[in-house]
Amino acid sequence: MMEKPIIICAGSKYVDIDVLACAVAYKELLELRGKKAKTVFTGEFNKTVPISVLAWNMDISHDVPENPHDYNYVLVDISNPNYFEKFVVREQVIEVFDHHHGFEKYWIKLIGSRAKIETVGSCATLIWEEYKKHNKENMISPTGANLIYTAIISNTLNFRASITSIRDIRAAEEIKQYITLPDIWIQQYYKETEQEILSEPKIAIANDTKSLVINNDDYLIAQLELWNAVTFINRHDILEIALQGLNINELAHNELNWFLTIASIEENKNYIITSSEFIKQKLKIYLGAVFTGYIGETKQLFLRKEILKKLDEDKIY
Repeated sequence: MMEKPIIICAGSKYVDIDVLACAVAYKELLELRGKKAKTVFTGEFNKTVPISVLAWNMDISHDVPENPHDYNYVLVDISNPNYFEKFVVREQVIEVFDHHHGFEKYWIKLIGSRAKIETVGSCATLIWEEYKKHNKENMISPTGANLIYTAIISNTLNFRASITSIRDIRAAEEIKQYITLPDIWIQQYYKETEQEILSEPKIAIANDTKSLVINNDDYLIAQLELWNAVTFINRHDILEIALQGLNINELAHNELNWFLTIASIEENKNYIITSSEFIKQKLKIYLGAVFTGYIGETKQLFLRKEILKKLDEDKIY
C-alpha cells in the first residue's frame, strides 16, 4: 500500500515565527528522509514574521486540500484539538510537536510516543532535535537553519524568558554553524517586528489573541513582543488601542477577564494592560505585577504561555 503524503500544519487563526520555522524545517527533513510532504497554512502571518523573513525561500501552500483523507498530518506548535486547521483528519494525525501543556494524555493515547509535547521555550528546538536524531543536521538548508534559530530567539525572548531550557540554548548554539544571518540579526529582527507592530498595533493585537477557558473562567489574552515598549506604553490612547485590538466593547471591558501582555525585551520586563480587577489580582499574586491604574509591570520577562501555565495550575486556586 502506497504511503500517504504528509501535510504539516498548525493552528487555523494565525502563523507565528515558531509555527513557520517548525513547518518549513520539518517538511525539509521529511523530504530528506524520502517522504512526500507539504506545508499548508490558512491563517495569516502575524507580526512575529517580518517582511524580511517572508522574503526567504520557502515552499508554502495556502490551499485547503481537496481530499483531506488522502493525507496524513503532522501538527506543529499546537496540540489543542479545538484550534488546529479545520481540514485536518484527526484519525490521520501521525505526529504532534508542541511545547504548550494540557493535551499530553490526549495525544499519547492516540499516537503514543509520536506525540512530542515537551517543556521547551520554542517548538523549533524539538524540530532541530529531530534533525539530530536522523543524522541530517549537516543537510539542513540555510533557510531552515535561519528559521529555527530565529524562532528559538523569538520564543525565548532572546533566552531571557524563564521558560528557556538548556535544550533551547544548546539547539541555538548547534545550529549557528548553518545559519547565514548577520551578526546583528537579533536586534535587527526585534526592531523590524517592533516597527511593523507599531505601524498597525490594533491589527498586531488582533492577530495574536487567544480566547480560552481556564478553570471555568473565560479569558481573552493578547500579547506583543517589542524590543523596548516604553514609548508605546506611554501613548495616551493605549487602553483604547488594546480594547479595539481585542474587539472589546469599551462599555463592557471592566466586566471581562482580559489582558494584553507586552514583553519589553531590552528592559527585561512585561507591561500588562487590563481593566479587570480579577485579572489584576491574579497577576499581582502569580507574576508579582505591580499596577498603577490599568497598566501593570513585572520584574522579569514572561511569555504568554508561561502566564497561562501559572493561571492553569490547580495549586494557585
